[in-house]
Amino acid sequence: MHPILFQIESARLVRSVTTYGVMAVIGIFVGALLIIRIAKSRSYSAFDFTNIIALLVVGGIVVSLFTHFLIFLPERLRAPSFWEMPWGVVSWGGVVGGFLAALYASRAWKIPLLRLGDIVIPGVALGFAFGRIGCFFAGCCYGLHYDGPLHLTFTHPLAPAAVEVQPLFPIQLLSAVLLFTLCLILLWVIKKQCAKGMAVAVYAILYSMGRFTVEFFRNDPRGVFLHLSDAQWYSIFLFLTGTLLWRYLKFRQIQGEELKT
Repeated sequence: MHPILFQIESARLVRSVTTYGVMAVIGIFVGALLIIRIAKSRSYSAFDFTNIIALLVVGGIVVSLFTHFLIFLPERLRAPSFWEMPWGVVSWGGVVGGFLAALYASRAWKIPLLRLGDIVIPGVALGFAFGRIGCFFAGCCYGLHYDGPLHLTFTHPLAPAAVEVQPLFPIQLLSAVLLFTLCLILLWVIKKQCAKGMAVAVYAILYSMGRFTVEFFRNDPRGVFLHLSDAQWYSIFLFLTGTLLWRYLKFRQIQGEELKT
């Protein structure tokens, strides 16, 4: 596809601007706008949430980079040079990093964690959707060999997918569609004014189900344990967490109704 959007020549050096990087920035920007809009509709300060978003982004990026480093540590140890392998990011590591940052933000800004999660989580889904479009242009996170409808062919020498037998399953675009759909569902949940934390539970359940399934159609190198990828193990944990949270919130809702009657 188009891993390099354009190049800039400066001081006899050619610097490349990657399409993935641009799409990631766009995802952060539009996700942040959505989060701020939701926060303002709930009478929170746009300035405060701008700072919170910056904290979440930094936390997500740092843990995402560290997660990628750990997953591919065996390959680094086997390589002629420990630092020969390039750095990369892992999306679920970004979620974990964002969650850890949210724990701090919840205490620092005195916002209940579940309420903060409800405000932030639609923007997270939206941002990740643009990130998957970036994966499509970069030719990373690619799918299995597939010659059916809507297949993709990667030929750019910088695209990791180009080394595979072509064509491939359009897993990046399918993932983006699922994430855009999830964002719309989360906005609907918020609009329905459900119990505090319900949007977080819905995200955890639906995202984990989608991600677990999507992993079967991917063919890029990832960490694997007991025939399941690292993302599938994360999805199992996320699904169980979301289910427990859902049941807890429904129980609280029933208890509240019983008290009212």
